Amino acid sequence: MTARRRRRLRPRFFLVLLLAAALVAVLLHRSSPHPGVGPSAPARRVPAPAAPRWQAASWSLPTPAEGLAAAAAFGDVVAAGGWSGTSLGTIRGFGPHPFAADLAVPVHDAAAAVLDGTLYVVGGGQSASLPVVQALAAGASRAEPARALPEPLSDVGAVVWRGAVYVVGGYTGQSYSARIWRWTPGAPAEVAAVLPVGVRYAGVALYHDRLIVAGGITPRGRSAAVWSVDLATGTVRPWPALPTPTAYPPPRGTETVLTRQTTGTPARKGSTSSAPHPGSATRHSKPTM
Repeated sequence: MTARRRRRLRPRFFLVLLLAAALVAVLLHRSSPHPGVGPSAPARRVPAPAAPRWQAASWSLPTPAEGLAAAAAFGDVVAAGGWSGTSLGTIRGFGPHPFAADLAVPVHDAAAAVLDGTLYVVGGGQSASLPVVQALAAGASRAEPARALPEPLSDVGAVVWRGAVYVVGGYTGQSYSARIWRWTPGAPAEVAAVLPVGVRYAGVALYHDRLIVAGGITPRGRSAAVWSVDLATGTVRPWPALPTPTAYPPPRGTETVLTRQTTGTPARKGSTSSAPHPGSATRHSKPTM
């Protein structure tokens, strides 16, 4: 074989050798046990999250009550006001630092929110809805009146977002409110958004900087509607509805009351009492639902 022919075959030989090496590398990579590569990769099993467990607390209210405003404040769970045959004027802290304080104005069906370390009890009613806002500072024994709401409101919800309390829906004494008020202690309240329909006794919560308003009672009765409110723009959009219309209070004859057992553990007990349920004319000067 001449030297010229040998020089022609060398490039072909190295090309064949390179292709063979590449093929071997691909085959080895496919058969390697790397996670998520090839058929030999083991399946990864994600454990199911543990189901939440509810436990009865060892705390007890002094008397059976309903229509309380509750919030997490001062390191405790705080319950304010309520209804026990009359409007209650007490504030109770349950938890590592239990305490007792008084409202300036006894109310039931108010909302509670914490802003800048102060507990605010918003709205509520006695024989009629009230526009009051009451402020309890940490360590104080009595709440003080704060800037009032623009209108009487009971049966409200409240959340705190970006330095303000947002007061949702409620009953004015004459109509169901569709307004969401933005309230701060240092400035007059302003309307942040308006729901498509007036609602009272709705469930409210913040979810990813959006206010969620669920269920409640509208002029047409109990509601299954859920609304998502962009508090920055005031835009209201519908969300998937609840499985069934849901609101407090339950229908007459099936309402539940909070009872104090001898063990000190709160329990819920079915009531068949003929006493008017919350929302009746004798309790709040409101139409019976």
